[in-house]
Amino acid sequence: MIFRGPHARPPAPLRSLMRLVLPHQERDAILEDLGELYSREVATRGVARAIAWYVWQAVSFPLTRAQSSVFDGARGSITKALTADLVQDARYALRGFRATPGFTVIVVLTLGIGIGATSAIFTVVNSVLFKSLAYEAPDRLVAVELMAPGISASPIPQTGHTYVVIDQETSSFEAFGAWMPSSAAVTGAANPEQVPILWVTSGIFRALRSTPALGRGFEDTDGEPGGPRRVILDHGYWMSRFGGDPATIGRVLQVNGESHVIIGVTSAGFTVVGQEAALYLPMVLDERQVGPTVSFDYRTLGRLEHGSTIESANADLDRLIPLAAERFEGITPEQMVEVGLRSHVHPLQEVVVGEIGETLWILFGTVGLVLLIAIANVANLFLVRAEGRQREVAVRTALGASRPRMARQFLLESVVLSVTGGAFGLALATVGVRFLLMIAPVSLPRATEIGVDGLVLVFTIGLSVLAAVIFGLAPVPRRAAFDIPSMARHSETV
Repeated sequence: MIFRGPHARPPAPLRSLMRLVLPHQERDAILEDLGELYSREVATRGVARAIAWYVWQAVSFPLTRAQSSVFDGARGSITKALTADLVQDARYALRGFRATPGFTVIVVLTLGIGIGATSAIFTVVNSVLFKSLAYEAPDRLVAVELMAPGISASPIPQTGHTYVVIDQETSSFEAFGAWMPSSAAVTGAANPEQVPILWVTSGIFRALRSTPALGRGFEDTDGEPGGPRRVILDHGYWMSRFGGDPATIGRVLQVNGESHVIIGVTSAGFTVVGQEAALYLPMVLDERQVGPTVSFDYRTLGRLEHGSTIESANADLDRLIPLAAERFEGITPEQMVEVGLRSHVHPLQEVVVGEIGETLWILFGTVGLVLLIAIANVANLFLVRAEGRQREVAVRTALGASRPRMARQFLLESVVLSVTGGAFGLALATVGVRFLLMIAPVSLPRATEIGVDGLVLVFTIGLSVLAAVIFGLAPVPRRAAFDIPSMARHSETV
């Protein structure tokens, strides 16, 4: 019950919480003073704010006790008392660890391996699944594909026919472009080599809002039949092949035996949906290039216009796709209906991640289970250790140590071991991520972005704290079941 009068008392759960954080020697006096201050808070600010104030006292007391002036005077310095208790508990814990080196090493190794494995896999999951794509405003980037249940159960690329209609008629996209992977023989610079290339329309760089590190991007006229042939270099290829020489712009590169003028270099780390390419060649898709043959070859993406959504874009494209049968030969409305051809606009990140997401979640769940098993094993070790410390608990209780004080002792020991195991696990995770990248399949998306970052550090700290709470408090209920008087008498006879 919460009283609202001049003698209002804090709720019982809050008083119990405060008892856990207060030093045993000063607990009753401090609780009495806090009760009086709580009554004043109720009278001046209301019950809700008084409760909030009391909770803050309970939470912040261990951290801000050095600045407290509430308990000055005859009752002594709370800061010194609590600090002395914590220092004494820490020294006691370290002496116990030195006395049982086998137990200490096993706990640290078990936790380190469990936390390290979990943090390593979380690093991969975080980089591949959670991080936003490395483009400006990535939430507005969408893959523009087709669904045709009569042909494939999975999304399929666009045909030249549907691409042209969408490119010319849609109002759903701020920019829209297509790309097609291939390879080419490069000569005219050092040794001849076969490199991966991407044929791209000019809309690709506009949709991804990519600014070249050097030179310029493609314009709509680049790639016109009969026009000058131009090429853009990937930043990594430019560094390795041309040594990062700015004078590379304007040079001529032989691609598949044809001369291409280098007009630009992409920004460092830039890719089109994770597709590796050494060169980007311009591709023009309009009525002149679309023949009667229907082939689903063109991967497309777009940047949604402000005010457009994925649902409205799908509705818009479903209206436009049938126009392809009216404008071009090679496909009829009946064939479109027969295969169930329709638009499939969805977030671009789904294309980048692909089907690896499910595999990563399964792997993350597996190592998470391993961590739970490790924590359970450590908790069992603490329980066994607690059984062997019955006489110690009895003696300390007989000397005045309270249940909260003993709980704090167990928790402090678990925190020390857990933090040590977490630090060891973070080091293992850093090494483990490098090993995972070495053995990872080439198809692993966003591999260059995988690395330990601030979120992984927070995750590892969280795991360490969780582990400390779980196995640190496991022995506490056992202590309640100990027959303290009989153990004390037994200790006196020994």
